[in-house]
Amino acid sequence: QLPAGFKLLWDNLNNPEAYPFLAYAQSRNFTLDDIYYHTIGYVVDSTIPLANGKSIHLTNHLIFITHGDDGQMHSWNTRAIGESYIKAFNAPSRENEYSKRNTVFNLNVAKKTPCIVINEGVPDALTVGASGVGTFGKQVTDEQVKLIVKDLSPEQKIYIFLDTDAKDEIKKLAEKMYPLHEETYIVL
Repeated sequence: QLPAGFKLLWDNLNNPEAYPFLAYAQSRNFTLDDIYYHTIGYVVDSTIPLANGKSIHLTNHLIFITHGDDGQMHSWNTRAIGESYIKAFNAPSRENEYSKRNTVFNLNVAKKTPCIVINEGVPDALTVGASGVGTFGKQVTDEQVKLIVKDLSPEQKIYIFLDTDAKDEIKKLAEKMYPLHEETYIVL
């Protein structure tokens, strides 16, 4: 379920409320096609209920939808566009639901390209283009690794392109991926 107050950025291109979100998108070189194709939206002010009965407050966050192979929404994640005590937030989930541990942003598209470029965050994945995928953080789960390699041909390359502060995680991820897909490379 999307956060209360979710609005599609595409539907609000002329709404002054959306201008800061569009400015952030432009600063990251997101195209209008990216905004439309990836169903990018935003919330100005939203409260998200958590499974434990508590809630979290989001102010001025872009919302990125993760789609499955079926084109349906599997999960969502946010990125603050200004000062915020929460820079990014992953959709809350319960047991047996899609979550950050078993989804990969843009994998449904990237696996059809000649290579996959693994990024931590959705904004970085979008900046890379059609081959970019986002794992929602430095810690890539075994489930995510299996999803990434599942439908690849032996010729397709995987590039691990995490943030520069993730050297240990890059090494661990390469050690997980290489036995499953030999065309795995590290980008420093």
